[in-house]
Amino acid sequence: MSTVPVPVAPLSTASQVHPAAQVSAMPSQPAPQVLRANTDLYINTAHTLVSEFMAGAVIDFNPGGSVLSGSLAIESFEYTNTAHTEGSWYLAGTPLTFRPDGSVL
Repeated sequence: MSTVPVPVAPLSTASQVHPAAQVSAMPSQPAPQVLRANTDLYINTAHTLVSEFMAGAVIDFNPGGSVLSGSLAIESFEYTNTAHTEGSWYLAGTPLTFRPDGSVL
């Protein structure tokens, strides 16, 4: 998505930003989804790591489609550092937030 200049009326001070001028260049984030069944989903932006998420859980996604946060369906080992050299076991039902590389935040 690219930004488009928006004409705005002059403001009283230079420090104010007119609301119409606040156009984001960030890609829109997908809406959270509620899973109907336990589902395997990518947890990193490279789409190489997968975890299973719980039916009925609300899943938040990154713009690229990988999971940002959600609740695990089964007991799972997840990386806890970005080098993927350390990890921890998490119980089913644990809500987690993931970094873009797939490690737990």
